[in-house]
Amino acid sequence: TFAPGSSNGATQSVTVTATADADVEGDETINLALAGVTGTGVSLGTPAAHMVTITDDDAATIAFAAGTSAAAEAGGTSTVAVTLTVPGGGSIKGAAAVEFSDAGTGSATSGSDYQAVATQTVTFAAGSSDGATQTVTVTATADADVEGDETINLALAGVTGTGVSLGTPSTHVVTITDDDMATIAFAAASSTAAEAGGTSTITVTLTVPGGGDIKNAATVELSDAGTGSATSGADYQAVATQTLTFAAGSSDGATQSVTVTATADADVEGDETVNLALASVTGTGVSL
Repeated sequence: TFAPGSSNGATQSVTVTATADADVEGDETINLALAGVTGTGVSLGTPAAHMVTITDDDAATIAFAAGTSAAAEAGGTSTVAVTLTVPGGGSIKGAAAVEFSDAGTGSATSGSDYQAVATQTVTFAAGSSDGATQTVTVTATADADVEGDETINLALAGVTGTGVSLGTPSTHVVTITDDDMATIAFAAASSTAAEAGGTSTITVTLTVPGGGDIKNAATVELSDAGTGSATSGADYQAVATQTLTFAAGSSDGATQSVTVTATADADVEGDETVNLALASVTGTGVSL
């Protein structure tokens, strides 16, 4: 009410008070209106409508629930969770979505080491609350190759939704734990060489159960243990300590060989022995 005698520019005011909540709802509006003017010679002017905008101070994020997970090689799975976080425990009033994809930068090969992960949209419906989750399952594929643990790098991007942004972690690494092992050993525990310059070809064999191969090179040290009854350099040509290498990609049954050459003499000394040994294997997933 404007009292009699009110002058040009006189004002009256009404206070509108917003109420805080934890919901992510974006800015909202209140539409006020004037009507029904009374008073001699007084009419409704412009503007007769007024909009109050309540600026939302709540925000939500979408991120992976964890940065890492693991899946066993033999058909194991990892259920990767994507989580909506609304600080204060509120909810989102509109739907939100995020793009989930295989970044393709892991050491595992899509379609070979694991079932291909399609780029897909993960959606949180309107009304979803703090802590809501969506999941995507990643499935490993069994093989016989000795390749060590391998990784799949997943990524989130392209968030849509009012008041919703990408949180952290936005990347997730699934580790496929390798269940394959290879061994290196002599092909046989003994052999013979005639004294008169005879030779024995000693074979060292790579064994990969299941018939697979090794993805990384492997080595083993071969040496003369020096514990045989024959004398190095007299009864046989000295056998130098040496490293035998199986190249990356070597398959089950691959071999390397070393030749031991006997030296003839006129001594009656009976059969004598040369004791060879393997040690110090290197290579992912390879043992003696």
